Amino acid sequence: MNSFPAELRTPPLPLIAFIGCPELHKDVGTYFNQTLRPPFFSVGLAEPNEQLLVRLFGTKKQQEPFSTPDGILKADWFQKQRQRRAAVAVAFVPRSDVEGDPSSWMRMLSGLRTLRSTSSHKGVQLLLVVVQDRAPTELPPDRVAGLCNNLSLDQRYLCLVSRRVVDASLSPEERRQYQDAELGPLGQLVTDAAAAYYAAAAERLRQKQLDLAAALGSSPPEVNAAIAFKLAVLAEFRQDWLAAVSSYQAAAAALQGVPLGRPTVSCQRHAEVTAVAEIVHFKAMMLLLHQQRYAEVVQQLRGHLATFGPTPDGLPLAAVAAHHGWLARQYQAAAEMVAMSRMDQATLQAHKDVSPCYLLMSAAQIAVTRKALADQLHHLRGYGPPPLDVSSVRKGRYLGQVEFKKVDGTAVGHSDMTDAQFALYLEAEERRINHNQQVLDLLLQAQTMHLKQTGQSAAPPIAAGTAVGRSVKAAADRLQARLTWLIAEQHVDTHNLTAARKLLLQTVYTYRRDGWDALLLQSLLLLRDVCQRLKLHQEALLHSLELACVADSLPSSANSNSQPAATLHELADHEQAIGLAAAALASMLTGPGDKKGSIMKTSSNVSPGDRVTAAADEAQQRHANSPTPSAWHYTVQQLDLSAALQQAPAQEDGGRATNVADVLQQ
Repeated sequence: MNSFPAELRTPPLPLIAFIGCPELHKDVGTYFNQTLRPPFFSVGLAEPNEQLLVRLFGTKKQQEPFSTPDGILKADWFQKQRQRRAAVAVAFVPRSDVEGDPSSWMRMLSGLRTLRSTSSHKGVQLLLVVVQDRAPTELPPDRVAGLCNNLSLDQRYLCLVSRRVVDASLSPEERRQYQDAELGPLGQLVTDAAAAYYAAAAERLRQKQLDLAAALGSSPPEVNAAIAFKLAVLAEFRQDWLAAVSSYQAAAAALQGVPLGRPTVSCQRHAEVTAVAEIVHFKAMMLLLHQQRYAEVVQQLRGHLATFGPTPDGLPLAAVAAHHGWLARQYQAAAEMVAMSRMDQATLQAHKDVSPCYLLMSAAQIAVTRKALADQLHHLRGYGPPPLDVSSVRKGRYLGQVEFKKVDGTAVGHSDMTDAQFALYLEAEERRINHNQQVLDLLLQAQTMHLKQTGQSAAPPIAAGTAVGRSVKAAADRLQARLTWLIAEQHVDTHNLTAARKLLLQTVYTYRRDGWDALLLQSLLLLRDVCQRLKLHQEALLHSLELACVADSLPSSANSNSQPAATLHELADHEQAIGLAAAALASMLTGPGDKKGSIMKTSSNVSPGDRVTAAADEAQQRHANSPTPSAWHYTVQQLDLSAALQQAPAQEDGGRATNVADVLQQ
C-alpha cells in the first residue's frame, strides 16, 4: 500500500478557502475540524489576490468540439481536486470596512467582487463573515442590502462573528461557548455548501457524458471510465460510500471496453489501461473493506485479477516483464489491505485465495517470473548498457503515459513515444530494479504474515493431541517449510550461502519428519550443493547418502509430475541410488579431488557397477602407501531410511533426538 500516494490511501476531504483576516484562520479551521463531519482541509489567503484566486478556483474553460481524448484520466486530476479546488469560499471582512467611509467600502467591495467572479463559474458558494470586536449586533439595513445586491448573495450567507471566538485571554470553556454559538451556524452553512458544490459538479459530469454521446453517437469507453471515476471521487467527498463503490465498479467495467490497439496490441495503451485499473481497484477495495462487505471484496479482487491479470498476446518481452511487476503489486497491495482490515478468520478460511499469506506468496512467484524475464532481456541485449536513458523520460499528462523531455534553450517541451521506444524505456526500467531483493522482501513479508495468521487461527482452544489439532499444525508447518525453502533459494541466488544453509536445514527437518520424500529430495539437492560451495565436504557427503536412501525409497511412478520431475525420476532408479552412495563413500575415503565440482558428478556413459569399481580402485591406489584404518570397511547396499531410524538406539527421556546424519554415518 505504501507504493500508492497518500491521497489515494485516505478518503478525500472538502477544501475550504479562507480569505481575509488571517489571524482567524487557524482557530476557525481547528474548530471546524473538531466539530464538522466530514472534516475539512482549509487554505488561507490574507487578501483576495486575483492570481492566487485563479489558482485556487481555476479558470473557465472554453467549449471545445467533442472528440475522443488523448488519454483516459488526467494524471493530476485527483490531486488537484484535493489540494487546489476549493468547494467553499469564506470571506472575512472587518465591520469597520462595512460601516466605514466610501473609500473603505469601495476597496472592500472590489476585493469581494474579484473573489465572486473567480469562484462563481465553478459553482463555489461564497459565505461572507463580518468580524467585529464586541458581541454581534445587527448591521445597518442599507449596508446589508448593498452587499447582497453587489455580490448576488443570499442574505442567509451573511454571518456575524466576534473576535471572542479566538480571544486567548478567555478560559477554554468560555471561548468554546462563544465558538459554539457563533461558529456553529457558520459550520453548518459550510457543510451544506460543500455538499451542494460536489453534487452540482457530479451533475455537470453526467450532462457532459450525455452531450458527448449525442454528438458522437455513443460515448467512448475512455470517457465513460474517466467520468465514472470522477463521479466516484465526488461521492467520496460527500461521504456517499455506496455511490462511490458503484461508480468505481462502473469505471472498471468501462475500462474493459477500451481498445488496446489494432491489429496488434499497443504496449503503451495496455500500460495506461492497467495503471488506471490499478487505481480504480485500489479505491474500490479500500471502500468495501471499510464497509466490511467482505463477500464483495472477494468478488472485486477475483474479478480484477481475472480481467486485467492475463498478459495480452503480442506484447514485447519488456512489456511482459513490466506487466508481471504490475501484477505482483496487485497481489501485494491486496494482501496488505486484507491484513489491515477486520476480515475474520472464518472468511479467510473459506476463501483461501484472499488470505494475505497466499497473496504474498503469489506476488513472490510472479516476481520470480519477472526476474527471469528481466534476465532474458539482459541476455538478449548482450549484457550491454541500458538501451535508453531514462532521465530523458518524464510522466505524461495522462495517468500511465510517459513522454520524452525536449529542452530547447531555456524552454522545456515534450514529444510522444512510439511503441518501440516505450518498450526500450520499459527494458531500461527493468535494469534499475533489484529483482532479487524484491522477491526476498515479498517472501519475508509472506513468512511474517503466515506466522501472524497462524497465531490468530490458533487462538481458539484446539487440543494439540486431537486429529484436528495435529492436522492444523502439520499444514502450518508445511507452509512454513515451503516459505523457508523459497527464501533459502533466494539467498542462494544472492550468494548468501550461510543463511541459505541454516534455512534449508530447517526445511529438511520438517519434510523428513512428516515423510514428504519428494520435497525432502528437492531440498537435499539444494542443501548438498550449498554445503559443497561452503566447502563443508563431510556434511555434503551425509546429504548425498541421505539423497541415495530417499531417492531409492521413492516409487518410480511418483515423480513424473512433481518438481523437478526429471531429477526425481533419475534419482529414483535403484541402481542410480546404489552408484550415488558408492561415489559418496569413495569421496570420503579419497577426499575431495575437485573442490569446485559436485561429488555426484559422474559420466553418463559409465554403468553404476563400473562406477563403484572405478571409485574403489582409485581409492586403493591413492591410499596404497598410506596407513588406512582397518576399521574402514564399507559395503554398498540399499538402505531403508525409516528402518534405519527404527533400528537406532532408543533415546532416554529428555535425551537428544536421533540425528539422521549420525545414523547414516554409522
